[in-house]
Amino acid sequence: MQSLKKELQPILRTMLSNITPDTVYDWGVSLATASDSRDPNKYHWLIELLMEDPLKGEGASFLEASQLYLLLGYISQQEWRVFEVLHRVLVYLRPHLTHDFQNVRDRIAR
Repeated sequence: MQSLKKELQPILRTMLSNITPDTVYDWGVSLATASDSRDPNKYHWLIELLMEDPLKGEGASFLEASQLYLLLGYISQQEWRVFEVLHRVLVYLRPHLTHDFQNVRDRIAR
């Protein structure tokens, strides 16, 4: 798992900062499929990577909305096993409910 983490983290960070409208759906399906029926304790590093301040304001609203899409798609496959993560996401998103961009507000609402 450590080898996988070492190899994938730089790739996924690059993806998060360069995702495009043409690839966001593919990445979402890929991450959701990767997390399906997996132990979140083994993949906690991936959840943490996706939770790294998605609304930090450094990127365009599309990048922020895309990172939320990927995060929520990933953890939605975990259902009952990630209540603590869902609570952290809720606490993080609550101050952003009045975000400047509608696409980000829409993604938060979902």
